[in-house]
Amino acid sequence: EEVLFTDVLCQLNDMIKPAVESKFTKRDIRNTKMATQFFNIIFNLTKHVLAEQRDPILIHQVHSTPELCDWDRYAINEYIKLAESEIQDNEALDQSEDLDWEEEKDIDMAGDIDDEAP
Repeated sequence: EEVLFTDVLCQLNDMIKPAVESKFTKRDIRNTKMATQFFNIIFNLTKHVLAEQRDPILIHQVHSTPELCDWDRYAINEYIKLAESEIQDNEALDQSEDLDWEEEKDIDMAGDIDDEAP
């Protein structure tokens, strides 16, 4: 993804709020306590872009279950997806069986009518 300089500069101005727009002093940077993020943007834009695109749900899962490794979290998520998929498949199958039963009932009724005819 292409990152425009004007976008980066705007983000830095919003983050640091320098006394003079687009002129960042050490005092400005220190007063905001955003030095790490500021320098990540300046010197390592790739790292900053990756940090901006993080998934907040995943971050919450990592912090709420520090005893689990990434593989355990992945396996749990896949198990949940599989279980949900099976539930949906079973519901669809149940609906399909209901329709089949109604069709059989219609056929039987039609057969009864034919049997009564001379």
